[in-house]
Amino acid sequence: LRARLGLDPLLLKKISVIPQKMPNRTDWTFTWADTLRYPLNAGEGRLNVTISGNEVSRYNPGYIHIPEQWDREERNRETLLSLIQILSVVLLFILLIIMAVSAYQEETHDQFPKKVWVILGGIVLLAGLFHMWNTWPVTRFNLNPAEPLQGQIFRTIAFGVIRSLVMAFCLPLFFFLIRDYKSDHMRDRPSRWVGLSAGLWGLGILVLVQSRLTFYNPVWADYSALNARIPLMHLLVMRIWVFSIICILFMILFRGVDHLTGGGVRKRAYGYLAFLVTGFGLSALFFMDTQISWFGSGLVLFLWSAWVYRVVFRAMPSAIPFAIFPFFAAYAYTQIRYEGYPDVLIAESLVLAGLLIIAFLFSLYLRVRQNKI
Repeated sequence: LRARLGLDPLLLKKISVIPQKMPNRTDWTFTWADTLRYPLNAGEGRLNVTISGNEVSRYNPGYIHIPEQWDREERNRETLLSLIQILSVVLLFILLIIMAVSAYQEETHDQFPKKVWVILGGIVLLAGLFHMWNTWPVTRFNLNPAEPLQGQIFRTIAFGVIRSLVMAFCLPLFFFLIRDYKSDHMRDRPSRWVGLSAGLWGLGILVLVQSRLTFYNPVWADYSALNARIPLMHLLVMRIWVFSIICILFMILFRGVDHLTGGGVRKRAYGYLAFLVTGFGLSALFFMDTQISWFGSGLVLFLWSAWVYRVVFRAMPSAIPFAIFPFFAAYAYTQIRYEGYPDVLIAESLVLAGLLIIAFLFSLYLRVRQNKI
């Protein structure tokens, strides 16, 4: 201790001496608590030395011992968070189905244009297959070496193709479901700026609330794109994919609530319940770090979605993609700030430009019929 670590044994607290019987000798492991170098309120700094026969074979100059009670409490906390997350996501999925059925129960429907459906479905399918090829190196790296390789490769490819086919069928279907909407107060031209303003308001409140909340995990840059063959395309495909799904989710939610509540004039409790499930479901997907972070973020998203429905959606449904865009811009800013990989500024700027184009096309295609009063 004195010669190699420069420590005074008299100032250390002996914790344990553990013998280990060997064929021709007995090894001893000595453990001490070091409260001078590690003045901790929780946990304890320790060091140990192992003597094999009459020689020091190994030693650990310092580590943090985690109390068993804290470890149990942490496992219980993670278990509770997992249960909350699973329940919130399941309720969100059930709500999406209910709102989709409600949105479909309109008085009139246009027939789905098969040509456009085939084009959109083909684009989604090609994007999914390209994403499989682009991320194949890391996918193959994560295969289990204890199982037959060919079987794992077949299952992985089959699952990826089936997932791409399902997305290619469902996304255009939901997209056509939300396309036709009747509005008494249609305003087309200023809708994009109104949507951006609504998104910035929601983002600002969310950031303000989260700055007062407790988060366990630090904010890191996302390095997953570096595992792909073409990192920029990985970022572009994933962001557009998530952005499109969230846009469709909110449009289905708003149309379903609008049908259930008759435009927000009756059975408003159903609408608020739907917004509540949506807010906490999205919070469980993106902000599930602590219970307070989940609850605080979910409450903000609940209030924001209810406000966007009343103020924005009823007048200008085509503004919804632009209301969601600022949240993705904030995520891109986080990646730029922490400089997770080379040329992150150029890559994130190109991705944001792609999302803005998708939002613009999405907005143009959301056809709104103005009722004559």
